[in-house]
Amino acid sequence: MKYLLIGILVVIVGAFYLMSESNKADAERLKQAEAAHQQKLESERAAELDKQLGGTAIKKETIQQVVDAKLTENPEVTPQQASELNKIILEWTDAATVAGATSRITLSQPVAKMQEIKRNISSKKYQGCAESTRLLYVDAMTTNIDAYLTFMRGSEHELEAATKMIDYRKQLELAESEKKSCAVLN
Repeated sequence: MKYLLIGILVVIVGAFYLMSESNKADAERLKQAEAAHQQKLESERAAELDKQLGGTAIKKETIQQVVDAKLTENPEVTPQQASELNKIILEWTDAATVAGATSRITLSQPVAKMQEIKRNISSKKYQGCAESTRLLYVDAMTTNIDAYLTFMRGSEHELEAATKMIDYRKQLELAESEKKSCAVLN
């Protein structure tokens, strides 16, 4: 009888041990499933953003950076960042307006100013929608500067410069749209 009770006790302890291990395995599978679901949601959102930006003149790496900026954990933009970004964008608008009204032969100074502004904004790093706005403006600025540099090479490059200017306008439109959708930048 004593051996029978010890045997039953061993079986019960073994059953509880197996149930405990099974519960641990279930909990681990549940964690993995939750992580996989979260990753799937993020990849779907990234795919949607990529689809929205994919048909534009924006570079592939910029699209990926914009998607990453929009998916950040902490999208908070401080008022100082918003003010700084708005100031740089306003400075760019002024420099681009001056360059657009300058003759080919005297374009070097306005283009140098534009390059300086682009280097300034390129060195910054923001969060959330301010970062995605900054990235789109940097891409547009690069295209605009390239268009002016191409135009400065002579009349035989005017068609190429005009094509780049069309791309710039599309990129600028997208950057401005992103800025408008960012509540802190308005």
